[in-house]
Amino acid sequence: MQTNSIDLSAYSNWTPIGSFEPPFSGLVGNEPGSYLTVGNCYYDKDTSQRNDTGKGTPKSTADMKKQATFSSSETAYSVSASVSNQTPVVGTDAVVVTLTVKDALGDTDTLFSGAHTVCISQISAAPCGSYGSINGNTVEDGFLQTEISFTNGVGSFSLVLHNAQAQNIRIELFDVTYPLAYFNITPKHSKAASFAITQNISAPAVNCGNFAVQP
Repeated sequence: MQTNSIDLSAYSNWTPIGSFEPPFSGLVGNEPGSYLTVGNCYYDKDTSQRNDTGKGTPKSTADMKKQATFSSSETAYSVSASVSNQTPVVGTDAVVVTLTVKDALGDTDTLFSGAHTVCISQISAAPCGSYGSINGNTVEDGFLQTEISFTNGVGSFSLVLHNAQAQNIRIELFDVTYPLAYFNITPKHSKAASFAITQNISAPAVNCGNFAVQP
């Protein structure tokens, strides 16, 4: 089983008949001189009477019956991102971005909980040079790395953007086999609070100076 082609959590609790020597393992074996890497797989070292590593992780019969044996870092396979509002008003509307971690079968990984590092990037700047904020923290240079709290495979953060144009934002969630996700969002300009016309503007006191009242 190659981890780059199959990435499922597997287990074995077979009982040997007769005598087996390496390259046989508690889970799989390989031909002499060949190279085999196995990940995210476990076998019962008590029933198999093996205790080797590299071709499966040995666990006791008791541990094989515990859900905690198969930790989130070994089942978290991919992440998806969704946004509560795809056309927020710049500078004011805080949208909620929800991240969902899936296992290799495409189901929500309910073992994935606690604080995990996330990098949010590809945020574009407004004409004034500002980007926005994530959970109240100012975004600089188009990205921000922060900790997001997950519960049963789901976490979220608050996002405020400053540039009123379509953006394809990139998410990288560490501790996941395939850590990248993207979402599209198109912030829009806010409505003007008021409109007024000023007449009879006095000239500046000096050339290139400011008007006393801006036209």
